[in-house]
Amino acid sequence: MDRRFANATTYYIELNDRGLMEYGEEDLIQIMEGDSIIFHLNSSSPIISKCLLLINLPNLKQEETYHKVTKPIVPLKRRSVGRNSKSDIREQLVSIDPIFKPFGAVEFEVHFSVAGSFFYQIEYFDHDLDELNVSHPDWIVVSPYLATARSTFAVEALSVQTMLSRCLGKVKDWPKAVEAQVKLSYNAIHLLPIQKYGTSGNMYSIKDQLSVDDWYFDSPKMSAEERIAQVKEVINEISEEQEVVFFIDIVLNHTATNSEWLLHHPESAYNLHNSPHLTVAWEFDNFLAEFSKAYAKKGVPECPNAPYVANKADLQAVMKALKRRVKSMSLYQYFMYDKESVRTQFEEVLETMDEDELAKLKAVEVNAVNYILNHSHGYGTKPFGVSMDVQKVGAVLMAKLDKRKEELWRALSGYLDECNAIWKEKFESFMCEALDNVEASIRYEKLELMNTKISAGNPLVRRYFTELKRPSPGEELKHKARERSLNEYIVAHNGWSTVSEDIAEPVSYTHLRAHETSLHLVCRLLLEKKKKKK
Repeated sequence: MDRRFANATTYYIELNDRGLMEYGEEDLIQIMEGDSIIFHLNSSSPIISKCLLLINLPNLKQEETYHKVTKPIVPLKRRSVGRNSKSDIREQLVSIDPIFKPFGAVEFEVHFSVAGSFFYQIEYFDHDLDELNVSHPDWIVVSPYLATARSTFAVEALSVQTMLSRCLGKVKDWPKAVEAQVKLSYNAIHLLPIQKYGTSGNMYSIKDQLSVDDWYFDSPKMSAEERIAQVKEVINEISEEQEVVFFIDIVLNHTATNSEWLLHHPESAYNLHNSPHLTVAWEFDNFLAEFSKAYAKKGVPECPNAPYVANKADLQAVMKALKRRVKSMSLYQYFMYDKESVRTQFEEVLETMDEDELAKLKAVEVNAVNYILNHSHGYGTKPFGVSMDVQKVGAVLMAKLDKRKEELWRALSGYLDECNAIWKEKFESFMCEALDNVEASIRYEKLELMNTKISAGNPLVRRYFTELKRPSPGEELKHKARERSLNEYIVAHNGWSTVSEDIAEPVSYTHLRAHETSLHLVCRLLLEKKKKKK
């Protein structure tokens, strides 16, 4: 018998009429790897007819009661945060047949032989719909037992020390480095990533996710397979001799700008092609880079101490020069409507309005300015590039104002002026925040760290965008890649963002406000997949 499961427990849970476990709204059911649950449905339950239990548990033994099926997941309730989220994903589930009990009740017994987060649903015949239906999912967290050569630990029994991987030295030296931590009563070591790093050297900026960095080995000529084999061998040695559990961060979606796969798949990042709203931030970033180059060459007349930023007076001079130049750029125009273009579209639409639709809209209460703002798009893409859904806005105005074409346009023109004023004020607040962040960055990185001389290698602030090195036509052909535009290779550094706080999405404008970023990218495709699951 697996010693991890020596103390396995079987839990008995009675499901309510909706097929859910009864517990607090913020709670989760948590059991241990190797435990079992018996789910019980009373004979009076409305979901008992032709019922099956569906669960996304992998590696089940192929017994007669287990059948692979594919079912949709209905809207989910994430009990850990107490809010609803919808999902259309489809997963491979296991179907478990009921065990019939006395008095018409049924039970389902599930053994959780692996750790993870699992959900179950009850499939049943819905007599009201006269068809099969499924209950809302409910969730179970199965915690692992972690084993060394002689001991088994529950997660709660771990005393974990997080260590910077480079501080342990080469892989061959890890046993000696860990020994000191074991003497301090730690029984688990957590290491930051050891995958091959990108140009920045940041341990979360990964060039090759499938190999270990050269820094950890005496011979850089070792293959990726040999490196991983040595890491495993040393970790096993530490586990056997020192009774220590090892964790290492595996980074998959943080990517260095010199990662080979990214150069062939720039669509995986946020770039000016798939995210044109970043264009205004790109212009601002370019301006800061050019200003820094001029400062390094003593080309900013208002800053006599260039190329140095050695004190508060130098910093104030830099910021004063920056603000004067930013104001002359008129970047707020990226958030303005082109009124003449709107007028042309508006007059065309007025000729095609449906009278019945207008009659319905007369009874609807609408704030015209808010309605226009809510039906506009194109912010940040180009100067005077904001457009709106002219069909919807025109219908609302005709229904509410009931005026001739010229009078309608004058009304819309006034509303557009209000919208432009709102966005100009909002943009100016964004720029104030961005410049405050630039100032804070210069103060810390140049003054406090005494890194005072500005040069090409030591700019005033780090770039927010990177222009990736384009593969040659021959390399693109080799990878079956189509010819790409320049905008596809201008990518944003959205490192350190989380899936719930996507700093490059259009509505956040974080890309314009918070200029200081880390030197890696988070895969856009993974972030968007997560957002679709909400």
